[in-house]
Amino acid sequence: MKLEPLIALTILVIISPFLILIMLIIKLESKGPALFWSKRYGLNKNIFYMPKFRSMIINTPISSTQTLKTPELYVTKFGNVIRKTSVDELPQLWSIILGDMSFIGPRPLLSTEKKLLSLRETFKGNSIKPGITG
Repeated sequence: MKLEPLIALTILVIISPFLILIMLIIKLESKGPALFWSKRYGLNKNIFYMPKFRSMIINTPISSTQTLKTPELYVTKFGNVIRKTSVDELPQLWSIILGDMSFIGPRPLLSTEKKLLSLRETFKGNSIKPGITG
């Protein structure tokens, strides 16, 4: 096994009690699953599904938060906390284990970000594995 997935697996095991607590809080606050699987572009524009802790209500439109007209209507109270602390990103360790992501790399693009995907193609950004750090 390569080193990066092994490190990600070790971290996941160590923080698993904390992750379970986060999942329980999400489930208690709002309906729906604790994890949201986001369709993203990865290395060489391959599509993969990236897990994040769900910080928004169910049926939120699929787009970047910046493009929502009133994002505050969609983000849950606990969602605000996990977004500000970046705790919502921790499930992405699973994507490192699977080989879809790295610890360091460009932000994985949403499937709706076609213009940015095209710009990345121009500057060879799609030839780099996306990372948690963005």
